[in-house]
This record gives sequence, structure tokens and C-alpha cells, in this order.
Amino acid sequence: MRKKKKARSRKQRYNIEMIEDFLDHFFWEFTINLYECTRQDPDKQINPELVEQLYKYQKKYNTIGLMPALVIDPSGVPEGYAKEATKSFRIARAEKAKEVLAALETLKPYFVEAFARAMSPDHFVVTPIKLSDTIETGPDDDQA
Repeated sequence: MRKKKKARSRKQRYNIEMIEDFLDHFFWEFTINLYECTRQDPDKQINPELVEQLYKYQKKYNTIGLMPALVIDPSGVPEGYAKEATKSFRIARAEKAKEVLAALETLKPYFVEAFARAMSPDHFVVTPIKLSDTIETGPDDDQA
């Protein structure tokens, strides 16, 4: 019986394009979710330009979507209450979508920096921070 040879270890690098695409796809899913929850006419078709943003990732990565499609089932709820409950649900979903989009926007500059570092992993980057540049001075501090 032969022994299997151990595979040589090789350095693996992050696929930055794929990560960027994933984050962009995620962004567009929540953008569409926000649009769906805030549009006045829920039966109106989604803006084709928004759908096109998703389609390019669906085509490239052979995926239908990153988040599940939600369908409201009003059965078992009185009609008058179902309309109000649906409206409340849509408002809550819109707020959640806004939170996710704001979080992505907050993280964006950190992702950009991390991607730049990941593309040159053999160079450890040190960014000097001059402490005096981080301290806010008041109007009286200038007179010293």
C-alpha cells in the first residue's frame, strides 16, 4: 500500500474581486429590500436598474440571491388588522435595511484599506500616527 504524498503548502491569497463583488451584491440586496418596503405601491414592479445590479452577480456567481425573499401570509388575521400589520412590518424591515446599509457605508473605508493590504500581503504596513494631530484644541489653546 502506497503512502499518499503530502501536498506542498502554498500561500493562498484572498480573492479581493470576489469579496468586493459579494459586498456589493449584499449592498444591492438591501437597497432593493429598502425600495420594496418603502414604495407606495407594493404591487408596482421593482426598478429594472436595481434588478440589473443584482443580475450581474447572479449571472457571474450562479446564485439567485444572498437573502431570502419574504412573502407575507395574511391568512388567519382579520383583513383590517392584516393591512396595518403589513404596513408595520414593512416599516420595520425598511428600518433594518437602512441600518444594514449605514453599517456597510461605515465599514467601506476600512474594507478599502484592508483590500489594499490584502493585495500586498508580503509587506507589513505601519501607519505612523502623530498623537498631537489627534488632539482637538480649543480656542484658548492657541494663545499659549
